Amino acid sequence: MKIDKIELPPFPNNVKIKKFDVSRGEDFWILTDANELYHWSTILKRMILMRGNVSDFSIGSDGTAVYLNENNEIYIRNFFIELWFKIDDDRYSHKTISLCDYNTIFTTNGYSDFIKGIYDEPTNTYNWQNVDASHYYYYVYCAHHDHSLWIKDHYNYVYKYINNNMRTPLTEIPFNHLKSSFRELCNWS
Repeated sequence: MKIDKIELPPFPNNVKIKKFDVSRGEDFWILTDANELYHWSTILKRMILMRGNVSDFSIGSDGTAVYLNENNEIYIRNFFIELWFKIDDDRYSHKTISLCDYNTIFTTNGYSDFIKGIYDEPTNTYNWQNVDASHYYYYVYCAHHDHSLWIKDHYNYVYKYINNNMRTPLTEIPFNHLKSSFRELCNWS
């Protein structure tokens, strides 16, 4: 039996990973405990510091990258790679973010409300609306395989969001981190 050696990319020195997300190719993104956002470049074969002062980020099914800064503002990466544009309208104090694709973004705010941003092509802006303020939403995730919404409550249990009045339980144990993907849930301690 032959076992190939697995080579891990060189991570930043002495870093603790707060969040991990993958893109469309073999590239991935990490957010450190120091609130620094790194991207593994498959072309350059190295980790690139993309941004500091990042509190959360998400990678969409189409490879789009967004992040929340420490001032609760949302930025999206554009096609120039190094440039990020602010896309929120300052009406909400965003705390967490999940990106389905370039057109659809979900967040929660400081009041644990469920917020949706929809891209409007004619105005080149995102329209933000409060989807549900009647329940506590600590995190909303967009499943890339079908764009279903998965929510995490304050006890870290995961549910599939049906509507304001209906949620279907997906887990029987609490999850610290969730990346909703086609075949698995990732439980990060």
